[in-house]
Amino acid sequence: MPDELTPQNIVQLAGGYWAARTLMSANELRVFTALSTGPKTSESS
Repeated sequence: MPDELTPQNIVQLAGGYWAARTLMSANELRVFTALSTGPKTSESS
């Protein structure tokens, strides 16, 4: 991490957190398990 803390560095760090948290939430909700058999439609359960 750079020595200097700038707004750009904070936004970049926050973006990384949001991306990681999105994947962790999808994992906790078992989205990947539900999609493991193939794509789903809005009408499939």
